[in-house]
Amino acid sequence: MMNRIEVDFYDEIASELVRQIKANLSNSETYEVRTLIGGIKSGLLEMISGDYNTGDLLKDFSKQVHQLFLDITILIENKVNGKFEIAIFEIKKVSTLGLTELSQLIGYCLVSRAKFGILINVDKAVSRNFSIILDDDPHLTKISRKMDGKNLIHEFGVMVWNSETKSFEYTNSGAIKSIPHLVEKLEELVA
Repeated sequence: MMNRIEVDFYDEIASELVRQIKANLSNSETYEVRTLIGGIKSGLLEMISGDYNTGDLLKDFSKQVHQLFLDITILIENKVNGKFEIAIFEIKKVSTLGLTELSQLIGYCLVSRAKFGILINVDKAVSRNFSIILDDDPHLTKISRKMDGKNLIHEFGVMVWNSETKSFEYTNSGAIKSIPHLVEKLEELVA
């Protein structure tokens, strides 16, 4: 078996994310769930100019968002009211996750204004020291800031992708504990 690198896992992880998100929505017919791999701005603009009929909120966001090259972005949009949210998934294939990897994800979410970010390591869990840091400082994975006079809260989680079973393993680290937990928070915002 060849030695796969992190980019080799993007498609399978994105497919499972869409499957789980749709399965956990209270009414999946109301929502559109799409994935973007790579440039978020160019991906959104291409999607909107193509076959995707979106509302004005997402069109405006796609023009304003910075061009960031992200591993996986999930878009969930309410087809009735046009509300949407994005969640960013930063994929790593390292021996142990640490603050360096979390800092990168936090930066992406702050710049893009994504409220949710999940750090996923392929086949390896978080280091013991990193786990202690996350447990001792819950505010590290729930950041509140003011933007344009409004409170903006960013929440983060840490998970493992099991490449053999092609499934997520939850570490219980961070503000987002699982994909169903993420879906619950996303749905609250776009309902």
